[in-house]
Amino acid sequence: MDFGYSRDHRSDKEQIVLGVIMCERIPIAHKLWSGNTVDKSTLKETVERLKERFEMGKMVFVADRGVMTIPNLKELEDVGYEYVLSTDRRKGDLAEELLKKDVPGEESQRAREVHQEEADDATRRYILCLDEKTRKERLETLDETRGGKKKELQDLKDRFEESQKGRGRPMTEKGVKKRANKIVRGHKRLFDIWFDETLKWKLKKEKWEYERTIAGKFLLVTTSDLKPSNAMEAYKDLKDVERAFDELKNFLKIRPIYHHTDKRLEGHVFVCILALLLERLIERKTDQPFTKIFRKLKMLKASVIKFRGEKFIQRTKLEKSQRQIFESIGTIEPPKILDVVTKK
Repeated sequence: MDFGYSRDHRSDKEQIVLGVIMCERIPIAHKLWSGNTVDKSTLKETVERLKERFEMGKMVFVADRGVMTIPNLKELEDVGYEYVLSTDRRKGDLAEELLKKDVPGEESQRAREVHQEEADDATRRYILCLDEKTRKERLETLDETRGGKKKELQDLKDRFEESQKGRGRPMTEKGVKKRANKIVRGHKRLFDIWFDETLKWKLKKEKWEYERTIAGKFLLVTTSDLKPSNAMEAYKDLKDVERAFDELKNFLKIRPIYHHTDKRLEGHVFVCILALLLERLIERKTDQPFTKIFRKLKMLKASVIKFRGEKFIQRTKLEKSQRQIFESIGTIEPPKILDVVTKK
């Protein structure tokens, strides 16, 4: 453990960095690092350990844009691993140019190769992907944002001009600019704001058109020979990794961790990863989300019953759906009488 970046804004607490390796939705390995470890620096060590531990001859490494740096790409290429990584949609001339291209087709989710470049012994292929549902939602959000911010800025301008007529304390230029920047926070790339006797603004048309053009798109770079559609599906599997971490944090309660030695901390994390593994195996056996399974099994209770000086621990009656779950996962049903306590 060590102090480091906290996504919960608790820089006063020691942190750990947890890496989980998923294969077909199943956690097969995990690794802990000190809390001051940068995510990007774990890449090379992780890949080398995977290669040695699992004796993999060929592997396609899939990751998000957090590790998308030239040094990290070269590290993967140097150890001979193919990869599928996403690019940042608003950084880099090449990425911005490629994202403007079309992805023709009838499928709601589709992809095509739009560029290749040679890098030492590897060929980097750029795959442009489009999700029509996401595109529609993103375009609606953009229109709502444009109209909403315009209205808020106009209201602020009207209040400023009204305050200059001598009714109450007048608003200052500095105060208005600060409020205006707060209004467009998170969307500054779309608006130009300045002050010329009153508040003024305009939409950055070039940026606006770019945001509409890339709505629903994402750009992948890969050294594999995967078909564009398969590369897209491989990358979208990352959502399952995000879901796994969400389960670890919110359902399995991996944190807060009340341990102060490395050995106990590692044991705590191991138990949580084991619980995640059991979840996924149960989902695979039952073909149902674990949350649904959990709701059904949570209704199964055990009660203490007193009879003729003895105490019996008896479970409630098994429902048909509960019996089907035990049958699906190959587990014997719990006995009706769990224990008998004889009075001394």
